[in-house]
Amino acid sequence: MITKEQIQKLQESGIYKAALDWLNESPRTWGELIDHNLDWLMWDGYKTKLCPTETLDLYSHDNYRTKLIVARHPNISLSRLEVLSKEEHPHIRGRVAENENISDELALVLSKDSVPHVRRCIANNPFISTEIALSMVNDSDEYVRIFLAGKRKEKEILEILLNDSSEFVRNLASIKYDKNVSNT
Repeated sequence: MITKEQIQKLQESGIYKAALDWLNESPRTWGELIDHNLDWLMWDGYKTKLCPTETLDLYSHDNYRTKLIVARHPNISLSRLEVLSKEEHPHIRGRVAENENISDELALVLSKDSVPHVRRCIANNPFISTEIALSMVNDSDEYVRIFLAGKRKEKEILEILLNDSSEFVRNLASIKYDKNVSNT
């Protein structure tokens, strides 16, 4: 059941009035919330992180749209993230790559995905380790390197990107370098 305390936290996070009205009509489970309006689960994933792991793992077997939202939710188990990382559809793998709790092992695998979209999602994830980001600085996809230049603050990463073949990557790395490295 979704508790009164959880409803209060959702309210404090600014969730939609329609969601609050629905939750207060009668006792609800997280599964009922997912079945009723999947966007409210997305809100929870971004704002409150209250949905239990067991519910997310159960719904990670559902349809494409549900998998997309569940894969990015920080409370999903690492074992289910691993399963979802092997999905055929690259957008689901991309959502796994965006998960803030992705393991280094899984991030490394996805950083070598054949689909640029998935690698871009890893590069854009501020929670990946420096080692994984370093392994991506010479990626063949310019947008991967753009995301690294825009997200990372580490001197060793930015110094490599300062010499990138792309002028845009070099310029972005220069701005980040001046802001984060030169001023220290």
